[in-house]
Amino acid sequence: MGWIGLEPFYGRPAYEHTAEVAIYIDSHYHHQGLGKQAVAFVLEQAPRLGLTALVAYVFGHNLPSQKLFAHFDFKPWGHLPGVAVLDGQERDLDILGYRFV
Repeated sequence: MGWIGLEPFYGRPAYEHTAEVAIYIDSHYHHQGLGKQAVAFVLEQAPRLGLTALVAYVFGHNLPSQKLFAHFDFKPWGHLPGVAVLDGQERDLDILGYRFV
């Protein structure tokens, strides 16, 4: 079906209140609201874990993930052009961020 996870960001003490969020939903389960439920759950729980910011790395061509994170007000924090190669094609990586206020 899928998963969502939080991982420490960068592994240094200065970043202990920031985590990377990653999500995967199997294509058979797309368009059922599972991604939104998962991200909403993480946004609800993250402050309880002492987190003040989340970072998501999303391929530039992955429009469904871009749209999912934008729905929750993640903002563009960075763009890495052509840093990945998938199926022989260079792909951009976007860094999306969310700050808890």
